[in-house]
Amino acid sequence: MNKLVIIVLIFLCQTSFSQRTFSKDELRADAEILFQALNELHPGLYRHSDTASIETAYDELQNAFSDGIDEETAFLCFSAFIARVKCGHTYPNPFNQRK
Repeated sequence: MNKLVIIVLIFLCQTSFSQRTFSKDELRADAEILFQALNELHPGLYRHSDTASIETAYDELQNAFSDGIDEETAFLCFSAFIARVKCGHTYPNPFNQRK
């Protein structure tokens, strides 16, 4: 009985700490959607940063991806890109996502 409990606990710990990984193509597609949405919807996208710096940040974001990036690393990459917009109202929020 004790062995069964230990096995179940180990399984639960592994599944709760394991994260989904994404391919480079998935992340680049998401980055493209984000960049397009920012350009079409953000009213002050170029208010604090010029066009060249935002486009450079986007290129850096696209080049930062490799296959097998986990959710945390991808979130940090997207966060770094969004920070370059320099708008306190624009930020990624993982807590408003559907599971």
